[in-house]
Amino acid sequence: MPEVRYHPGQSSAIRLLYCAQEVLSVFCRSRNRMGKSMGKPWRTTHTLKFGDCDVSGIAYFPAYLNMLNGVNEEFWADLGYPWHEVIRIERWATPTVHLTADFSTPSFHGDELTFEVSIKKVGRTSVTLSHRITCNDELRWSATQVLVASELDRHKSIPWPEAVRIKLQAATFEN
Repeated sequence: MPEVRYHPGQSSAIRLLYCAQEVLSVFCRSRNRMGKSMGKPWRTTHTLKFGDCDVSGIAYFPAYLNMLNGVNEEFWADLGYPWHEVIRIERWATPTVHLTADFSTPSFHGDELTFEVSIKKVGRTSVTLSHRITCNDELRWSATQVLVASELDRHKSIPWPEAVRIKLQAATFEN
């Protein structure tokens, strides 16, 4: 199903129809690619590379944060909002405004890490993500991250575009 973008002159009924179409599209794409329905943690894997490790052979924490940024980019693309489009064409982004991380167990070169992303809360301009990173089901580290919708030309927070808010709410993890 093709991605439908909104235009300022559209009626609210047409916008609502497009929102429903987009949510259904994301739901189907999520079930097909991830094998699970919305409301569950989104997952991807990354192998720890040599350049991600420090001289002692364990993961270097700044490399973890760089990986986390890449995971976020994949996550947004799966929601239907690839960063290269929203940044260049739509002129909004999702900068991090708060981040906490707890490192539980070291990871080593060659480890395959599983990143789980759960949406915990959707606000008017922000979203709170929970990250759980494991290797062979062992917790390696976790993080809580708050992203804000930001208009790039003014560098000010903005309310989520309606279609984005609907998708984020549909994917919110329910405990």
